[in-house]
Amino acid sequence: MDRDKHLCVLCYKQDGIVSVNESLDVHHIEPLHQAWAKRLNKNNLITLCKYHHGLADKGEYKPNFLKKLIKAPPIKN
Repeated sequence: MDRDKHLCVLCYKQDGIVSVNESLDVHHIEPLHQAWAKRLNKNNLITLCKYHHGLADKGEYKPNFLKKLIKAPPIKN
């Protein structure tokens, strides 16, 4: 979450929206049942709001797409 500045990466990068007081989750880009060893790897984690997390869990966003989004933080220091 720190890397993503406590923002939903999809809301910010895809829609240009910064949600305030939004409940956030950390999503495992490669699911735990497929990549247990990557469960704490920052390159396998992305901060998402509940809405986008649900869509990601359903496969609406492919892992390669999500990995591209986390290459650069949403807001640079």
